[in-house]
Amino acid sequence: GLTVDLETCSLPLVVISNVSQLPGGWASVMWYNLLTDEPRNLAFFGNPPRASWTQLSEVLSWQFSTFAGQGLNKDQLSMLGEKLLDIIRDYKVISDGVVPENPLKFLYPDIPKDEAFGRLYNSQPSKVHPYIPSTLIPISEMRSNSSSTPRSCQSPEPPMTPGEFDMLSEHLCFDIDTMSSPYSE
Repeated sequence: GLTVDLETCSLPLVVISNVSQLPGGWASVMWYNLLTDEPRNLAFFGNPPRASWTQLSEVLSWQFSTFAGQGLNKDQLSMLGEKLLDIIRDYKVISDGVVPENPLKFLYPDIPKDEAFGRLYNSQPSKVHPYIPSTLIPISEMRSNSSSTPRSCQSPEPPMTPGEFDMLSEHLCFDIDTMSSPYSE
């Protein structure tokens, strides 16, 4: 008899039911392709093909249309093409509460990003003015009617530790008698 070796290959298939799941679907496909041991997929990620601006702009327009219901026109794509690398240069990612970092550094880990991409920028880096750090202070409702029976705490936050209470007492005044509403008559 005749022996034939057949091989099939398919992309991973992800079914989504809402456009909000699109980034997660793309992430699933990317992780599959990055973690696969199939030589064809490894070759693609080891040496990805170059994409022309025409190809990239078509994909960007399609991505925009999935969220906005309408693709980008030629003027919008032209403006995006002029500013895209400047946008990517200033983009930051915050993970696990650490200092924001630019994901471009992972493309060429041994070369500073401005050296690797500087010739493609259209402008100087913008000065970033971060927000003033804020502190979340959970509050509880205090009832003035002393005859009512106290309810159990309905707050989803865990109760305060004595150390947290001491720290808050240093900064806040709990003298209820001196508090008044600006709306009281």
